[in-house]
Amino acid sequence: MNDLCIELDHRPGALARMGEVLGAKGLSVEGGGVWSVDGRATAHFLFEDGAAAAHALREAGMVVHAVNDVL
Repeated sequence: MNDLCIELDHRPGALARMGEVLGAKGLSVEGGGVWSVDGRATAHFLFEDGAAAAHALREAGMVVHAVNDVL
């Protein structure tokens, strides 16, 4: 299990786009959330295969800051 730190656009539809990208690759979100501070949206979501999720998001032009093992 991995936690991904993902930068999302702070606008309507950004989270839906993330879901569409992941769904198209057959990847499921196991849990997490999104926080917005000073106009920036940062998401932390859990994935069974963090490397595959990070690859799919980056391939779609999204910013993944970190992939961390869950303790």
